[in-house]
Amino acid sequence: MSIDRPAEAGPGAALRVACSACGATVDPLAAEPFRCPAVGTDKGDVDHILECMPTGPAPVFPPPVADLGRENPFWRYRAFVPAYRIARALGLDDATYAAVVDRFDRAVAAVDGRPMRCTPVRAIAAGPGRLWLKDETGSVGRSHKVRHLYGVMLYLLVMAEAGGPGWAGLRDRRLGIASCGNAATAAAILARAADWPIDVFVPAEAAPGVLARLEALGATLRLCRRSAGQAGDPCAHALRAAVDSGTLPFTVQGPENGLAVTGVETLAFELAEQLWAHGEQPAWLALQVGGGALASGCWRGFARLRDLGIISNLPGLLVAQGRGCHPLLRAWRQMQADVGAGAESDAVLAAAARRRSRYMVPWSGLPAGVASGILDDETYDWRGILRGLVHSGGMMAVLEDADIVAARDWVRAATGIEVSHTGAAGVAAVQQRASHRSGAAVAVLTGHGTG
Repeated sequence: MSIDRPAEAGPGAALRVACSACGATVDPLAAEPFRCPAVGTDKGDVDHILECMPTGPAPVFPPPVADLGRENPFWRYRAFVPAYRIARALGLDDATYAAVVDRFDRAVAAVDGRPMRCTPVRAIAAGPGRLWLKDETGSVGRSHKVRHLYGVMLYLLVMAEAGGPGWAGLRDRRLGIASCGNAATAAAILARAADWPIDVFVPAEAAPGVLARLEALGATLRLCRRSAGQAGDPCAHALRAAVDSGTLPFTVQGPENGLAVTGVETLAFELAEQLWAHGEQPAWLALQVGGGALASGCWRGFARLRDLGIISNLPGLLVAQGRGCHPLLRAWRQMQADVGAGAESDAVLAAAARRRSRYMVPWSGLPAGVASGILDDETYDWRGILRGLVHSGGMMAVLEDADIVAARDWVRAATGIEVSHTGAAGVAAVQQRASHRSGAAVAVLTGHGTG
């Protein structure tokens, strides 16, 4: 992996926020950069998602030696982080941004017993090449979901610190998230640390332990039940209605909060830096897919480094869903057919944003499987994943429950990490596709526990 050192992003570093489907732009200093303003008014077949694109001088990468003592990724990779760029545009200097991060970190640690920190990576032998495991099980909330939401909360805290025009009325609005477990837990931890009320839209049949934890964190539970004939996740439907009525979407579905996807980019930045230190570049990036923000964000992080000239090659994207719920497979097969029919791939990807139902439809039937964290009725961030699959010559694996259980047991025996079924699904994909790939692969162990 070759890494250059472009100039640091300086004061007033810019951030462009625009919908990747309709082109609508949002001024992040005057309005929250969460959801395209056309959502809720456009009744067409358009997949509106806001994307945050830093502009101006490229960041230094790896970060300067002076930053090595700060292990919070939202400080370490701050020049990439939307909240930091907004802070600078609002006139806050590095010291003030650092103080915002440090105060919030202490509050998070007081709630969860640990602050936000970069996470370790380790290599083990696996089939034809080495497998690097990025271990998120020791992060805040014991999963990677905090990556999505920490940056969203930093945006809100930066707006409060600077008192920018977009701050008016934000503190009076409740936060809301749709989730079945880890994302809801991470959101409730961060909301409690910020003393911000939050509504958590969860399935009525969610695990009692999860519900008890959420209540202990002060979250207001909104139990959602499936209705006969209703397509899609009832929790997502309920959250969308709440957001339409003024709730802030503190959630991980890209169409509801595009800013949440950017937080996961820090995983890609960490992986690039950590593997570079070992003289390694991953040939494959293996990730499980539920709602899709993890795979979309990680891919976008590596693509951003490549576009900046910081890394020379992109890893192939290997994504996995379970046999009992794999809505992404239909979208991927349709994309392969459209691109294979002779159309230019970027043109097909761009057109797909306005033909959502051709690619992504809710899973028919009740999602089922041991990896509960990837049982999303829809892959909300499907377009970002398809872009990664197309541009990298990637692959998709559909996993049996037995594959996932075996991968989880193998990781636990080989490393002692108490990874969940969901968190081990990327490893299962590497094992299933071992005969089709070569070189080192990276899998992210995304969560702790059993689900």
